[in-house]
Amino acid sequence: MSQSIESILIVGAGWIGRQIAAQCASHGLSVTILDKNASIGVGAVRWAIQHAAKQAEEGVWSKEASKLCQQNIRNIETLDDMTEKVDVAMECVPEQSSAKRRALAEISQKLPPPTIIASNSSYFTPSMLSGYVDKPERFCHFHFHAPIWLATVVDIVPGPETPHELVERMKTLAVRIGQTPIVQTVENPGYIFNALLQNLLSSSLDLAQRGVAVPADIELSWKTVTGMRVGPFGMMDWIGIDLIQQVLTNSRWHGDYHQAQKLVDYLQPWIDRGELGVKSGRGFFQYDSTEMESNG
Repeated sequence: MSQSIESILIVGAGWIGRQIAAQCASHGLSVTILDKNASIGVGAVRWAIQHAAKQAEEGVWSKEASKLCQQNIRNIETLDDMTEKVDVAMECVPEQSSAKRRALAEISQKLPPPTIIASNSSYFTPSMLSGYVDKPERFCHFHFHAPIWLATVVDIVPGPETPHELVERMKTLAVRIGQTPIVQTVENPGYIFNALLQNLLSSSLDLAQRGVAVPADIELSWKTVTGMRVGPFGMMDWIGIDLIQQVLTNSRWHGDYHQAQKLVDYLQPWIDRGELGVKSGRGFFQYDSTEMESNG
């Protein structure tokens, strides 16, 4: 029987990394957060503990889950500070190929087998990254959706050399932390949901960029007709406008370059103003402090 996964290192303490950390710690895993900016790592631990407490207050999580989160999470400043055994080391750095390749190379060299190396990449496929992992047979993608306590799907994609047994261990981990594992055996940028979502978001941005309608009216049209609580621009605020722009930047090389560039340029004013969505308090829409606490 395969040994259970009990500890995880999260490298990259941004919007998604800290959510993963809170989710894992609240379900009893020992969680260590590492970010190249030490203050961000400290802030991520504080956010995770506060988030778990908020979830418990609202009855979404139990008080025990909140207590586990507080007990099981910490941050370190460098990989050399990681002196304890790590079952899974997961990179959650920005969606830039150079950043991910550097992170995976450093992590895998510092943490030899049997540590599993995972990537939370939302666009790059495993074969694009596995060559930068020392002992790539221990590598796979383990991709979450934001906000992960509501959008409870984890995409698991093996690399070219990943054995079936490792995939099964990661499926077990996903279930343990309250997620729904979906194994994808054929590589596809964006997995399943993101591949579908990208078309919706690109179409919505195209309408706004061409002046057909403003974001608020596009949002209203979608929500009213579908009955959904959140529309395409609200979804982008949840995900992070900076991440949306980065994915569009990457996609320029795999489709209509000029059209993707128009959408990248359209988003730039929001990036320049620091209006990145829920995480910054304002994106396409404004979020008050109560909503920010509730949404993360």
